[in-house]
Amino acid sequence: MMADIDFFKDYNDKYGHQAGDVCLKKISGCLRKTIRRAGELIARYGGEEFVIVLPVTDIQHSLKLAKKLCKAVYNLHIPHEGAQPYECLTISKNRGQVH
Repeated sequence: MMADIDFFKDYNDKYGHQAGDVCLKKISGCLRKTIRRAGELIARYGGEEFVIVLPVTDIQHSLKLAKKLCKAVYNLHIPHEGAQPYECLTISKNRGQVH
């Protein structure tokens, strides 16, 4: 599965690269704490993208975990003034949001 931080470029431009680095660390830590099964792995894939490796995982569990990851990051409530619709940082799976 892949996930990216919504509107991260805007966040970096508004709050600065140092704040962006702190944000990436907070979100990656949150994602790491949320995946729990043996063999599951999270890694930064690109600027604000993450890959989550889920070996031997069916689509139902993957979708359930995607929603859990989105909720966990939302619950960090990292402020992002002007971000729609929540005014905090969120993640979504690539090619469509999971909420």
